[in-house]
Order: sequence, then structure tokens, then C-alpha cells
Amino acid sequence: MEEIWIDILKKDVSVFEIYMSSNSKFDLLKDEFNNVEWYEIYDIIEIIINYDQSKKDRLISDFNQILKRENSAYRIIDSQVVMITDEIEIQEIEECLNIDDKFKSVKEQINNSLKLLSDKENPDYKNSFKESISAVESLCKIILGEDNITLGQALRKIENDNNFNINGALRSGFSSIYGFASTEVRHGTIEDVK
Repeated sequence: MEEIWIDILKKDVSVFEIYMSSNSKFDLLKDEFNNVEWYEIYDIIEIIINYDQSKKDRLISDFNQILKRENSAYRIIDSQVVMITDEIEIQEIEECLNIDDKFKSVKEQINNSLKLLSDKENPDYKNSFKESISAVESLCKIILGEDNITLGQALRKIENDNNFNINGALRSGFSSIYGFASTEVRHGTIEDVK
């Protein structure tokens, strides 16, 4: 409790006296948490998770169990609290964040997208969307070994290659999303994508 008060919340040590009983300290922390905005609790959780790296995995697991039990729309992925409710989505994002170094650029774009989305007070949907579709484009460039190819070109090339089989609807969906991102998001013709 003292570490949370002093190191994480950055509160005055003199207020949280060493000689206070555990119950008094708990009440003081509880009062502090009751006086913050809802999203600040998630910010505090992120700080707590990253405070002690040796306990990080266990804390993430424990917090996620609590969030799930309480039907929260948030989960912790890669030390960040993000709004996701589908367990399959969570597993896919975690899997993407654990890929080989060969796909470092894809991982960075997914992580950037996650950071932009995880701002509870002001999530940046527009740039999160842009980073996500850019990650798909980067993956295609890596697969093909061509740095100067667009996503649309890459998907057609991958589809025509006998080694890959992309469902037509999936290819069409990626192409449509990329087209939307290229015209509406990347060029700033939409104020806010939600």
C-alpha cells in the first residue's frame, strides 16, 4: 500500500504515515481511488502492472480475470488497458505482439494502434485504424519481399501466387478497408472515425 501511495500515486509520504494501521492506509487509498475519474483507475492499473516486471505477467492475469468477472469492456493487452470484449480479439492481438523479429514493423504498427486505442479519455480511432491497416500492408510487403508495393497490389499478387490462398471476400474486404483508409483517413477528409 505504501508503494502504491508513494511511488505510483506520487502522494506525500507524510500523509501516509508509517505508523498508520493497515486499515487506515487501506481507507486512505480507497478514498483516493474513489475521487478519480473512471479512466484514471485504468491508468493506475497500467502503472501498477509496469512497476515490478517480475510480477507483471501475474498482475496482468489477475487484473484480466477481475475485469472479465466484472463484465468490463476493457482488458489488459501488452501492459495496456484497452477496450475489447471479445476473447478471440484479445488472443489475436497478443499473438501479433509476440511474432518474430522478421515482422518487427508489423508488431510496431499493431502496438502503436493499441496505444492510440487505449487512451481511455480520448482514444484516437482515426490513427489507430490507420496503423492497423498499415500493419496489414507491411505484412504483405514482407511476405512478397517488395517494399514499394501497395496493399491492393500486394493482395492481388498474393492471390495470384499458387503458394497463397486468400478468400475472395477477405481480399475484397482488405482492399475496401485500404481504399477507405487511403482516401478518407490518410488524407484527412474525415474529422473523426468512430
